[in-house]
Amino acid sequence: IIRAAAAGKPLRVVADQLGSPTWTGDLATALERLLASAARGTFHLSGAGSTSWYGFAQALLDEVGLRASLTPVTGAEWGAPAPRPSYSVLANVAWAELGQCPLPDWRVSLHRYVGAERQGAIAAAIAAGG
Repeated sequence: IIRAAAAGKPLRVVADQLGSPTWTGDLATALERLLASAARGTFHLSGAGSTSWYGFAQALLDEVGLRASLTPVTGAEWGAPAPRPSYSVLANVAWAELGQCPLPDWRVSLHRYVGAERQGAIAAAIAAGG
């Protein structure tokens, strides 16, 4: 999304499928806690809140300060090779029953992710001498 927006390409993004974006950094931390608990069973772990791919694309572009031509489309218009559910938000019930706090809201995690990526890019530029 960022590359296409930076290149000035128009973006068509699915707006009728909701999910819970989850940063791998948050998921890794939660998995460490889950493994340390020795709990058994099936656990769903996902970021709090929900959005569509279109909403996520808007938030991502806002976060990085890019403007782009975003057009909301349906999943059918997008033409994925397999049908996707319109609502795939996970409840994280077993996680809560362990007494664990919910994973952060996806917007908070997006902000943290972008910040971490920027720091990584800055560190890489310094290491490369430019």
